[in-house]
Amino acid sequence: MRVLGVIDHFGSGGAQRQFTELMAGLASRGHQVEVFIYHPGHQFFRARLETAGIRIRECDRSLVGVWGTLKALRRAVEEIRPQAVISFLSAPNMLAEVARVGRRIPVLLVSERSSWHGDRSPFAAWAGRALHVCADRVVTNSRYHGEWLEGRFPWLRGRVRCIYNGIAPEYFDIPPPVRPSGELRLLAIGRISRDKNPLVVAEACALFAARHGWSPRVTWVGRPGERAEDGSHRAAVDAVLAREPRVGAAWRWIGESKQVPGLMAEHHLLVHPSLYEGLPNVVCEALAAGRPVLASRVCEHPRLIGPAGERGRLFRPDDPAELVCAIESVAAQSVGDWIAMTDRCKEFAQAELAVDRMVSRYEALIAEVDGRC
Repeated sequence: MRVLGVIDHFGSGGAQRQFTELMAGLASRGHQVEVFIYHPGHQFFRARLETAGIRIRECDRSLVGVWGTLKALRRAVEEIRPQAVISFLSAPNMLAEVARVGRRIPVLLVSERSSWHGDRSPFAAWAGRALHVCADRVVTNSRYHGEWLEGRFPWLRGRVRCIYNGIAPEYFDIPPPVRPSGELRLLAIGRISRDKNPLVVAEACALFAARHGWSPRVTWVGRPGERAEDGSHRAAVDAVLAREPRVGAAWRWIGESKQVPGLMAEHHLLVHPSLYEGLPNVVCEALAAGRPVLASRVCEHPRLIGPAGERGRLFRPDDPAELVCAIESVAAQSVGDWIAMTDRCKEFAQAELAVDRMVSRYEALIAEVDGRC
């Protein structure tokens, strides 16, 4: 099967990671896979696709504009004659949907990778979903978002499918963490931005230090956000770290990293305090590694963590005191309860989050649409 994947770039985001895993997984099963991008300056995952033998077609939207990018995509479709096109993220989805008009694309799957809470413009969000009439199926990576789409846009009812993320095998090979005693190490992965909400973690660590006389160690992995409000949010976090020396001494910003499996192995827990999400890749990776997760009570998080705290704890993203209670609750477990929780994390990931499962579900979805045609 000839497959063309469409995405904006190969930056370090969760959508780009999942796109890379899907394309590489399809190629490993013998499909002829090519990829189209239009922001060539971001290269974080490029080598992974090249190693998989996937041809990359690219143009630079900053030079050719939107219409030039659309023409380049339509040209790629004419040359490849793909049996299926799979696009990820809003702008690539719109390009793929418009490119389908007047061109032969037997199967078009478009994937929304976040939550409607992240929509910046109501008009642009409505227009993008109106264009979904050009796609055969709309894929979400969370049931929460899929249910919202079908409830809000009547023309999408019956055409939305949820396919959970697929996690690379190396995460399943990470040994489960030993129950923390003394030092507690928390890992956070995400942009340094208001949406990802590191401020609540810093404030919770300050409350924890005031109560216990020491702070958990926090390693925050991710690039700075690009909006002005993200810079202000980072400044507020830094103010907490400066005001509370025990927290500042235990906190590390380390930027982007390709060593996430190694970092996961060094930490007891993942903390993920975001204000909204699709299906966060880092939460899935932590579960695969047997790491319990402290997650904000938003979107798909309750299904991932379990409403009764089977695989971690939930907290309100605006309540640092509730996060402190979550930290204390998990850290105070007996050895037996800790081992049972880490086992449940791995069991859930093995059942729901393997790469092979994700790739198989995309193959099945293509066959479903193709069979209908």
